Parts: sequence; C-alpha cells; structure tokens
Amino acid sequence: MLSKISRVIILVLSIFLIIFTNSLAFHKNNSPALSKTDWKGEKETKKEFEILEKRLSCANSAKADVIKGEPKFDEKTGKDLLDENGKKIYEDDQYVIEIKGWHHESPIKADGKLQPNRVNLNFDLDYANLKLVDLLLTYCIQDETKSKNRPAQFKGSYLEELYLEIALDNNYVDIDSNGNVKPNYNKKIFDNPLGADILKPENGIIIKNPNVVWYVPDYLIDKYRENEKQKEELEKKAKIEAEKKKKKEEERKRKKAIKDAEIKANDDWISENKENLLQEFKVLLNVFDDNINDLENERKKIIELFNEYKSLIETADEAIDIAFDDLINIQDEQIKSKKTEIRENKKIYLSNIIFEDLEKKTKYIGKFNFSKNKNYKKLKSIISKAEKVNSAADFVGKDKITFIVPLIGKEFSIGSSKIGFIEQFEDIKNQSLGSDYTVHQKNLKELRNDLQSNINNIQQLILEPVDQIKALDEELGNRIPWKKYFIYFVIFIIIVSAIGFLIFQQRKMKALQEESERKVGSLKTDFEGKLRSAAEQMRYAKSQPVQNTENIEQNIKPQVQETPKTPEQVIAEKYDELISEYNDALNDFSKVAEFKQKWSGLALSRKERQDGTKTILINSSRAFEKSEIWCVTFSDKFFGLPGSSVKSNMATYMNLDFEKANRDFKGVFSIATGTTYNVEPCVLRKGGAGFVVERNGKITFPS
Repeated sequence: MLSKISRVIILVLSIFLIIFTNSLAFHKNNSPALSKTDWKGEKETKKEFEILEKRLSCANSAKADVIKGEPKFDEKTGKDLLDENGKKIYEDDQYVIEIKGWHHESPIKADGKLQPNRVNLNFDLDYANLKLVDLLLTYCIQDETKSKNRPAQFKGSYLEELYLEIALDNNYVDIDSNGNVKPNYNKKIFDNPLGADILKPENGIIIKNPNVVWYVPDYLIDKYRENEKQKEELEKKAKIEAEKKKKKEEERKRKKAIKDAEIKANDDWISENKENLLQEFKVLLNVFDDNINDLENERKKIIELFNEYKSLIETADEAIDIAFDDLINIQDEQIKSKKTEIRENKKIYLSNIIFEDLEKKTKYIGKFNFSKNKNYKKLKSIISKAEKVNSAADFVGKDKITFIVPLIGKEFSIGSSKIGFIEQFEDIKNQSLGSDYTVHQKNLKELRNDLQSNINNIQQLILEPVDQIKALDEELGNRIPWKKYFIYFVIFIIIVSAIGFLIFQQRKMKALQEESERKVGSLKTDFEGKLRSAAEQMRYAKSQPVQNTENIEQNIKPQVQETPKTPEQVIAEKYDELISEYNDALNDFSKVAEFKQKWSGLALSRKERQDGTKTILINSSRAFEKSEIWCVTFSDKFFGLPGSSVKSNMATYMNLDFEKANRDFKGVFSIATGTTYNVEPCVLRKGGAGFVVERNGKITFPS
C-alpha cells in the first residue's frame, strides 16, 4: 500500500516538474540514445523510471519504451522459425528508455573557472543571446558532493543557490533603488562588465566553489572520447619517447665513461695549471691597465692644463686693457718702459699661432683610444678565451703533452696545430705594450711641458708686469706733486696780483669817473657858448655863401669821455670770448692748438670704477685734440667742455638711445636733445691727482 502511494506521489511530482520548471539539461538535441533500465514494462512504474533516468543522465527528456522482438529465423535456410501451432517465434522484447539531450556520466572538475569551448570542445552556442543560467545548464554544473542525488528540477533545488553564487561572483547583479545588490543568473552572458572579454581564456566564468564539476553533453561525447583517446595515445607516445630517451641516456653515459677516461689527463692538467696560468695572464693585464690609466690620467691633466692656458690668455688680454685704461701717470718714463715691455711680451706669448698649435695638439691626443693597443686587446682576448675553455690543447698549442688512458691502456697526445695561449702570452710579455705606448708617453710629456711653459711665461712676463705697472702708477699717484704745487703757487701769486691790479684799476677808474664828471660840466658850459656862437654864425651865413656844415658840426660836437668797466663786466666779456673761440675751434680744427695754448687746455677722461657721489676726472692718455673732455681756465676758474671729437662723432654717441654718451659722460654732462648741437660747460675743482665735478654741464644733440 505504502509503495503504491509513493509511486503516485512520484508520478504527480514528475508531471508538475514537466509543466512548471525548466529542464535540468539545456543544450542542443542530438540523436536520441537508448539507455538500459531495470524497468520490465509495467505501466505503473514507467514514469518513475523515466524520471530516474532523466535525473541520472541529466537529460532533457526520457521516455520508456518497449522494442518488440524480431522474428527468429533459421540461419541456414533463412526462413522464420515456427512454434507447434505454426506461429512465428519472436525474440524477447527489450525494455529501454530513450533519452534526449543527456550528459556524460563522468564529472569534470571546474578548477576555479569555466571556459567555454575548453578542451577542444565546440559547444556551438549563441553566446550573444545566451543567458548565464542557460550556459551553466548546458555544462550541467553540479556540486560534486551532491551530484549522486542530482535534482530532477532546477527550481527549488540547491542548484538555484549555487547558480546565484556564481552569478554574484561574476558580477551578474541587479541594483535596486535603495542600492541593494541582488544576483541574477538570467542576465545574458555579455551583460557582464567585461562584455565579450569574459569568454577569453584569461578571464572565463569564475567558479569559487571547489566542489563544482561539469558534464559533457551528449552531442560532444564522441568528440570528448576522441580527445580522451588522443590523450591516451599522446601519453603512450610520451612513454615510448621516455623509454627511448632513457636508453639514449644510458648509451651516452657509457660513452661518457669512456670519454672521461680519455680526458682525465686533460682535466688533471687543467686543474693543476689553468688557474695559475690565468693568474699570470691577469697580472700582466693589470700592469697594462695601470699603464693605460696613466696615459688617460695624463691626458686629462693636459686637457685641464690647456683650458687653464686658454682662460689665462683671456684673463691676460683683459688685464692689459684694464690696466692701460686706468693708468694716470702715463707720461712717467718707468710706466712708458713697462708698457713697452708688456706690449712686446703680449705679441710673443699671447700669439694666436702658439695657441692654435697647442689647441691642435690637444685635440689630436684627445682622439686616441689607448685601450685599442694591439697587445692589450690580444691579451684580453687570450684571457677571455682561456677562462671559457677547459682544453689543455688550447693552452699548450704546438707544444704537445703526452699521457696514458688507463681504461684503454693507450698513449695520447694533447696539443694543437695552432699557437697556444702560453706561447701567445710569452710573445706579448716580451713586447709589453709596444712602441705605441712609448710614442704616446713622449707626446703627452712634450705637450704638457709646452703648456706649462706658456702658462709660466704669461704669469711671469705679462700678468706680473701688469700688477707692477698698476702698483707703480698708484705709487706715483700717492706721491706729493711738488712740481704741480709750485705751479699752483705761481698761479696763486698771479691771481692775487691780478686781484690787486683790478682793485687798483677800480680805484683808478673811480678817480677817472670823478674827473670825467668834472670835465663834463666844463664841456657843457663850453658847449652852450659854442651853440650861441654857432647860432650867430648861422644868421650871418644866410647872407653869406654856403659854407661847409660839417666843419661847423665838428666844431660844436662835444667830446664825451668813455665810462670804465666793472670787474664783473670784464669777467663776463672774458667768458663770452672763451665760448666764442671754443665754437670757432669746434668748427675749424686748425684753431684747436691756438685755443689750447690761450686757455691752458688740458685733456681729461672720466675715472672708471669710482666710489662716492662726486665724479673724478683724470689726465687722459689721448692727445688734447682727440680727447673727449677739455679742461680750460681763467680767473682761477676751471671749466670742462666736450672735445671736438664729440661733435665730429655725434652719430656714435647718439646711437642706441645715447648709450655711449651716457656711459662716457656720466656725472659730467647731462644728455639732452634739441634743434642744434649746444654745450653748457661743467664747473670743476682741483682735487688730489685730478679734478672733481662741482656742477654738471649739459650737451644738447640735434634731434
């Protein structure tokens, strides 16, 4: 009774699953297969066995059926066999279950991920439209620990939970409005963030559960069996190859044993001699390295020495120019002699010919690669080869050595037809680095001596004399200029005398003025008398012939005495005379010498590198005619005027926004533009060895 109830329940459940659930297997249907069964044709148990077979084979459908037995026949006659009633005798009926869309019974480990079309199996699926659940069902994904009791349906089984885990692990999820994540195995394969890339071998469907297995679908079972057969054949072939390799290795070992016996003496010789020989080779190589390093270091020093020499030339040229420009006592005989000496030494030791020759030699030695020495390269090659080889023949060469192989009992010789390492080494050892090294040593030494000699000459014969002439000029400038002081004293006496004379003249002029006023009064009275006399004569002339009126006018014209000039008027006229003759000298170069002599002209130049607020002017090395600043004097006053060369070279001074004018006349003349070239002199004061600018002048250039 209970058994019948159970069968009814199973039948009802089966019908429910068929109507309301998905099939467990989802893949292409191949030709149906017949599965053996314990069913004996009972209608009551038919459905039960169909469901059981469907579950066991993971099939899309299972249908129990009876295959009627064929009529028996006589194999000799080929006629049907008949029973005693004359009826045909049949073979026994066969009870089978026809399954469609089934899977192979052997599980395959997922091993972390599922890769479509793996192991050379083409599932031929429409992946673009395929859902994740369909792919998992196609592979019949199961939990190995639960696969013995595989569910007959998908819905409500453990597979749902398993497939949801796989969906979550591969980011097949839905996110609701609250941000909650929910796995969804009904998403299409390509709905994954990786898209189609999820099918690539390096990606695949992630399977984290280690118990997950899959089964080959029926339409790929033949291919799977073929692959397994090929695998077995490959394993068999590999085994045969391994056997062959083993035999080959044994033969090799046998031959090696014989060969080892033959080369034992070679190994012994190498063991005893190779390292000692290599050490000897390397000792000589170290010597060669030291020699080459010496050449390299010497070359570096020479290049540094040349750069020092080059810099010293530039320094010496600049030092000479600065020293000569700053000289104040240029007329001193010692200074003149020293300048001549420096100029002569400059021609000799700052010559471009010497510099270019030394530069050419330095560049020449800089091109050499000392490590390309023939013997050095050969020795390195010998060492490199000797380190790699373990053949005594390579070392001894034509000088052969003889030994006996105990295993064979024969005498063998080790040697070569070529010259060995030992003989090559001895040749190099005797030659050292050869003549190239000696030549390089000589050339480097000579070049270094030449450079050092020229450096010493520049320092001793140019720079030191320059320092001496600067010191001498400074010393002369600090001496008390008694001669100049005497001249200033004489000038002072002259000025005092002139002032006394002017005072005397002023007093004399005053006396003359008083005398003239007295005479004017007398002349006025006399003039009035003469006017009356003239009037009478004119009345008389009316009756007389016309006389010469000029004589009359001359006779009656009063004699007026000239008024004497003040000292200020005299100085003003003197200043006007100076400016007039200065303008004449600017316009006529022939009048410059006369102008200089009359106004005690002196050539000045602006002292460089000045400190303080006042500008100092010193004696110029140029002639008065060519100097930029002229100093003139009268009435104990000193005035500075631009030389004639400034006006004749106006374009130079006006260039680049008066750059040269502003530089040369800084603190002496202010620069301006106007309609014509015009000059206002600066006022100077005698101070020390030069003149101090008390009030700036002005130069106006035509715009």
